[in-house]
Order: sequence, then C-alpha cells, then structure tokens
Amino acid sequence: MTPHALDGEMIALEWSDIDFKRRLITVARSEWNGHVTLPKGGKKRRVPMTRKLEEVLKTHRHLIGPRVLYRDDGASTSKQTLTTWMRSAQKRAG
Repeated sequence: MTPHALDGEMIALEWSDIDFKRRLITVARSEWNGHVTLPKGGKKRRVPMTRKLEEVLKTHRHLIGPRVLYRDDGASTSKQTLTTWMRSAQKRAG
C-alpha cells in the first residue's frame, strides 16, 4: 500500500475509532474527493497502536470535532495539508 493510499484513511480517522484500553485503531472509513467511503480493501481493519502513538494522541486530544486531524484553524484536513505535515515530520526525523 502506498503512503498516498493511507491519506484518506488518516483524514477520516475519528476519535471513536481509537481504543486506548486495547491500544487498537479501527480503520473504518476513508475520504476521497470530499466523500466518505470504505477504507482501501472495502473492509474495516484493526491496527495495533504503539505506546508512543497512544501518548501523542492522548496529549493532542481536542474537542474541535469527531475527527482526529484538523488544521490549527479548525478546518478539516486535506491531502495537501497531510502531505505538508508528513514532509515536515520526515525532515525532522532525518
């Protein structure tokens, strides 16, 4: 799966998809051209969450809306915004 295939799944991720007790993320939907669809493969799946990711998500929890990712101005995240964030993180990581 290419990184771009995951963009829509990350954009559509909602807090209700995260199980902090079991440290699992349920990938239940994707966003494509402004429309919410099934994730790649057409089925929900569960992905284990690392302790570091759990810590970061708990630290950055917000009440802006149901989705996990929003821009600083409260607007919905786009693929372009996500790409910018990922490039920045990759540069910081070396």
